[in-house]
Amino acid sequence: MFYYEPLSKLDEADDSDVYSFLGNWFPRKAMWASESSMKSNMASFRKYFKFLRESGRVEKEVEDEVRETLKESKDVFLEAVEFDASFW
Repeated sequence: MFYYEPLSKLDEADDSDVYSFLGNWFPRKAMWASESSMKSNMASFRKYFKFLRESGRVEKEVEDEVRETLKESKDVFLEAVEFDASFW
């Protein structure tokens, strides 16, 4: 049985979606997941949500929450790719 959350538009994403992707989906599903790819993804999310805010697609609060999640959970995300890499 497969279970995934229903898809939503990218400009409707929020900090919980970012956390779910970086802390769970990406480390489990991406064979290339590594510390450097995780850092690259984190930077991409920062830039993407900045773009969404500047283009009026999300409120400043959403961008701030994403940035805070990325900052506070950085170690959690990096440990997730270290754990999965050591598993194999």
